Parts: sequence; structure tokens; C-alpha cells
Amino acid sequence: MRKGWAVLLSAVCLLAACRPQQEAGGASSAAPSPDSAAVAAALEKSGYAVWRESLPDPGRFLTGERCRLVLNGDQDVEIFLYLYRTPEEAQADAGCISPDGFSFSRPGSQEGLADGASIDWVSVPHFYLYNRAIVQYVGTDPQILSVLEALCGAPFAGGEA
Repeated sequence: MRKGWAVLLSAVCLLAACRPQQEAGGASSAAPSPDSAAVAAALEKSGYAVWRESLPDPGRFLTGERCRLVLNGDQDVEIFLYLYRTPEEAQADAGCISPDGFSFSRPGSQEGLADGASIDWVSVPHFYLYNRAIVQYVGTDPQILSVLEALCGAPFAGGEA
């Protein structure tokens, strides 16, 4: 009888250990998108500890599914990704961001989305296109900028103080 309980307890523990991990904020770490995984991997290769969080609420300006990468556990050092079904959808949303990255305007209103706005970022915004994603970094850390540019190419918007 004891052996039966031990086997049952071991099976329950094993099943619990195989469940997808939940990150803070309820975001699942199971199956991140290939684009967010590639950005996270490039940052990790450069020595950053990367924490990924899916954000359940849609953004007000861009239509892609949002995800946040926090670097080295510092909530002030983060990169946002907007993930799309196709590169064309990402490109269409990218066209709504001004060249300096400080304003946004969407031709024609879509329910739940802002038509346009000026944004006062806390630092310099940088927007990159990467496959089916828009990558947004607000900051001036040269190492982060170097990693993003090596992976994504030059920013399509922002980048100047």
C-alpha cells in the first residue's frame, strides 16, 4: 500500500513540474512567438537576463499582440514587442509612427484605437521592424541599441534626441 501512495505522489509531482511556468502578471512562458524568442535570445547572448511577459490588454496605438521584455530584472529597462500575423500587418502599423517616434497617426478610425497622439517618452524612442514584429526600445543604452540594430537593422523611427 505504501508503495502505491509513493508512486501516486511521484506521478502528481511529475505532472505538476511539466506544466507551463507562469511568469509574474499571469503571463505564460510556454510558446513565446518566434520573433520575441529571437529578440530575447539576442539579448541573452549579449549577457542580459531576459524576463518575458505577455500583456493581455491591447495597446491604444498599435494593433499587434503586445509582449514586454524586462532586462536584468530592472523594470526601468524594458523592450516592447508588437507581434503580428504577417510582416505586412507589422509594416502597416509601422507606417503610423512618425519618423521621430514621438507621434502616432492612424488614417481612418478603428474602434478602440487612437486616431493620433503625441507621446512624451521618458527617453529617446527607437522602433525597429523584425519579421512580423515591431520592436520598441525607449532609452539610450549603447549595448542594447547595438544588439537591436544587429538583429533588426536600423530603426525605422525614432533614434534622435
